Amino acid sequence: MDQGILKAIGNTPMVRVDIDGYAIMAKMENMNPFGSMKDRAAYYTINRLLENGQINKNTTMIESSSGNFAIALSGVCAALNMKCICVVDNNLTNTNRKIIENYGSSILQVTIKEKNQSNQEKRIQTVKQYIVSNENTYWTNQYNNKMIQESYVALAEEILSQYPQVEKIYIPVSTCGTIAGISSWIKKQKSDVKIIAVDSYGSQIFGKRVARNRFTGMGSRVIPGNLKNAIIDKIVKVTDYECIINCNFLLKQGIFVGASSGAVIAAIRKTGDCNKHVVAIFPDRGDRYLDNLYNQEWIDNNLHELLVEEQLLETTLQEAPKNYFDNL
Repeated sequence: MDQGILKAIGNTPMVRVDIDGYAIMAKMENMNPFGSMKDRAAYYTINRLLENGQINKNTTMIESSSGNFAIALSGVCAALNMKCICVVDNNLTNTNRKIIENYGSSILQVTIKEKNQSNQEKRIQTVKQYIVSNENTYWTNQYNNKMIQESYVALAEEILSQYPQVEKIYIPVSTCGTIAGISSWIKKQKSDVKIIAVDSYGSQIFGKRVARNRFTGMGSRVIPGNLKNAIIDKIVKVTDYECIINCNFLLKQGIFVGASSGAVIAAIRKTGDCNKHVVAIFPDRGDRYLDNLYNQEWIDNNLHELLVEEQLLETTLQEAPKNYFDNL
């Protein structure tokens, strides 16, 4: 059966990106129809659930997400004429709200006090309470779902097919489904390929968070269950300021992508792997960051904090004031 726009998910192009006199290859997941690599996970998971009878077309899908997965789930549900609820907090950007609502999804918003960062714990708790109280509702649970991980095997296959000489793959992490799916498959085919996880200092996936996490699509306040199936050779952390700088670096090459893509470029520069056979995952489009990353007013309002944070992190927080962590 022809499923319209859903047939356009996957088989994304790989393009050359010039970095400091060298060239790497970028897997352009931003070119999926709903704008991110999460399109793969949303479609694969719903399709599997429908096939095995765990849900039906009358089921309401629900997820804790205010970024790429919320948009992907909304887009897939719109294409399948299914209902979708996105549980968000009050840091949801205006751009993402408009995209989600225009796909016809409902938004369930929880209130939190944290500025410029999401509270996954409270959102997940809200999802769990909702599915207990409402029949025929299914939580995709992007944080701990084997189907989510399986959805990225196709992405791994495409990488190896398009660039068989790959030595290292740089993958930004959040719910860790992508890195679990890619790494577990790649390592079986070519065990010498190194998997590099790129994380935010505002994340606690790999240890205590020591900064704000201002952008969706990267980092997490919870340790996702998907992580246990990821095979990671190295972890590189980057600052939000580095994300901004490197997104604008990419923009000068005509590449309009989100914060996590800038993070990947920052990580490659930090490790000096520009001269290797590297594949960088570019997860999403830049349009969903028009309220912050590409908004000069937002940058002006946050620049001092970003620069102070950058300096503190460069000195591994040894000189951080005693109250630095109090407002994170």
